[in-house]
Amino acid sequence: MFFDRFWGLLSNDLAIDLGTANTLVYAKGKGIPQNYEESVRWYHLAAIQGYVNAQFSLGSMYLQGQGVLQSNEDAYAWWMVAAGNGHKIAQQKLIVIKAEMTPNQIEKAHHLAQEILVMIGD
Repeated sequence: MFFDRFWGLLSNDLAIDLGTANTLVYAKGKGIPQNYEESVRWYHLAAIQGYVNAQFSLGSMYLQGQGVLQSNEDAYAWWMVAAGNGHKIAQQKLIVIKAEMTPNQIEKAHHLAQEILVMIGD
């Protein structure tokens, strides 16, 4: 794809901005076939760079099982990271999903969130 060929030529911020746009194209199927797996890949690239909306969206992809195996724990973990970065909807979603999870699932999600924070460098 166009964005992949020029990835190395772009500054990091511009690459993530284009990656986020690319993610939306894949997620919505605008002009190309919808591809959730590719959308998750781009969301992940942006999320580990600290883009809070990508962190939130990646959590939503995990909750819905779009492009990834459905996982409440992964959704919770990514929403914890996004909420910690000030994402208001992620804060609200955490309350809702927590009510549907067991204590063991919540503990696992907290560990996953810590791993994500290490990966991000926070």
